[in-house]
Amino acid sequence: MGKMDDLFAMRWVLPEHGQALSDYYFEKTLVEKPELEEDEKAEINRILQESLQLDYAITVSWWKPIRDGLGEIHNSWGWIQRIDLPHRQIKLINDEEFWWIDLDRIVKVEA
Repeated sequence: MGKMDDLFAMRWVLPEHGQALSDYYFEKTLVEKPELEEDEKAEINRILQESLQLDYAITVSWWKPIRDGLGEIHNSWGWIQRIDLPHRQIKLINDEEFWWIDLDRIVKVEA
């Protein structure tokens, strides 16, 4: 195959089309917020309280909204430093950083 054949194999994409394709593939990775059952919420609450009282590390997964009811699931490990009930948030800390996470967005907690 010569250089001339390679030239015809090149794809021409306008920047707008490239951005639209990128957005399309990004949106395919987004998920709707998972709905939890009451027993799952109770178990999450129990683990959060124990982590705060007994000072042990947990892994928290939470849904972060991105666009139109779609979002990403984020995970991090750490210790619960504070549960702020008036603002319905927890403060999760580890050796590197900290997060304020809305209680309503937590989808999974593992001890």
